[in-house]
Amino acid sequence: MTSPLSPTPPSKPAALQHQAQAQQNYSLYQELKASGRHLDWAVTVLFYTALHLAEAYLTERAASAFDLPKGHEERSAAIGRHLPQIYGDYRFLQIRSTWARYHVDKPKPTPELVQQYETQPFARIAAELRRLGISLDP
Repeated sequence: MTSPLSPTPPSKPAALQHQAQAQQNYSLYQELKASGRHLDWAVTVLFYTALHLAEAYLTERAASAFDLPKGHEERSAAIGRHLPQIYGDYRFLQIRSTWARYHVDKPKPTPELVQQYETQPFARIAAELRRLGISLDP
C-alpha cells in the first residue's frame, strides 16, 4: 500500500462502499445519541464508523484484495502499520465497543461519555482520514 501525494477521494468500488457504510453508520450513531437510548449500541456504531473509514483507506490503497485484512486482528495490525497516527484512537473505540457489548461489569456509556468518544478519539480519526481523502461527507 502506498500513501497518496495529495488527498483524493476513493475511486475503487469497494472503498466507496466502505465510505458509504461509514456514512450510514454515522447517521445511525447520531440518531441513537440524540435519542439518549441504547448508548451501548451508539458506541458500537461509532466504532464501526471508524472501522469503515479505515477500511475505505486500506482498500483504496491495496494492490489487490489479497492485501486486505480479514477480521479485527488483521485490521488492527494493518491500521497500526499503515495508519499509525489513528491506531491508539481506533483501539480505544474498539475496546469501548467491546465493553459495551460483552462486559456487563463495565460502566454503561453515559451521554457525556458518548459525546467525549465522538469529540476526542473519533474526531481525530475522522480528521486524519479526511486529510487522506476519506470523508464522512457525501
